[in-house]
Amino acid sequence: MKEKLGIAQAVMEDFDFLILDEPFNSLDVQSVQEIKQYILSLKQPNRIILLTSHIEGDLIALCDEIIKIEGGEIHNEIPA
Repeated sequence: MKEKLGIAQAVMEDFDFLILDEPFNSLDVQSVQEIKQYILSLKQPNRIILLTSHIEGDLIALCDEIIKIEGGEIHNEIPA
């Protein structure tokens, strides 16, 4: 419930830049699907949403661009 409340607080106002750090931690499967759909609905051309996750499938489904840090190196990817 705390994770959902934190996301709700973050998006209550119109924003240009949003940081979501592991937003799916501690959520049940239903809530994860709802939050994913909500994040997709927030995407706009002049809005940046920075999302961190260790689950690559979530990043591929939600992101236009993925930046990985591996072994101290930065790799920029565009999901297919």
